[in-house]
Amino acid sequence: MNFETIRAIDALLLPPGLFFILALIGLLLAFTRAGRLLLFVSVIFLYLLSTPWLASKLISPLEQEYPAITPEALSQSNADVLVLLGGGYFGESVEYADTAIGRYFAERLRYTAWLANQTGLPVIVSSGKSDAPAAARILENQYGVQSVAVDDKSWNTLDNAANTAQLARELGYAQLAVVTHGWHMPRAIWSFRKAGLDVLPAPMGLTHSVSAPDKIRSWYPYSIALLRSDKAIHEYAGLMWYKFLASRADAVEQESQAAGETQNTEGNGG
Repeated sequence: MNFETIRAIDALLLPPGLFFILALIGLLLAFTRAGRLLLFVSVIFLYLLSTPWLASKLISPLEQEYPAITPEALSQSNADVLVLLGGGYFGESVEYADTAIGRYFAERLRYTAWLANQTGLPVIVSSGKSDAPAAARILENQYGVQSVAVDDKSWNTLDNAANTAQLARELGYAQLAVVTHGWHMPRAIWSFRKAGLDVLPAPMGLTHSVSAPDKIRSWYPYSIALLRSDKAIHEYAGLMWYKFLASRADAVEQESQAAGETQNTEGNGG
């Protein structure tokens, strides 16, 4: 499944995009009872996803799975390198005359630079062919991080894990401290461990706050709350999809092994 297909599925088949489409269908069928019901239900779900209460309920379990790590704890660990995971590419920046990395990537980059300067650990940047080199340049030129390696072939978290595993072996790194947002960390850690890597979570952007349902502002609709709901749903769906792919691959491997054992038995019997 290519990158554009994944983006289309994420935008159209997962909330909140799904509810926008259902609301549009309901609007087109508003002359029927079923259409009006579909429109009403879609609008209600969009409203709920836009409330701080539901957004925090969705994203907090992801952010709370792995605690923040201090530079002191990181220095005392066995981590050999910091791995900065990409978080979006926005074309070319007019004002900088360079590649514009995304907001989430920039936030992760800043935290990685701080950890690197506090601990002296080298950095691996894992992302795409345009934004990964740009992030490396920012780390070196603006934050003074000296030792930066680049994986510029990754389009998703599974790619991050597979490509970083190969690069880490080439560079002789044994334990990796993975830097990404708290809401992305469960999927990232699962992917890296599935690739056979010894990883230490170094999450950032943690809020750990749940809006109180008895506060009126918890029920106001906000675009930022809708964005947080979108991120949480994307992560839950992404992790489920990764586990499905892994289980299917394991099943195929087991079938192949069973077929091989059968052939060996028949060959020995002959």
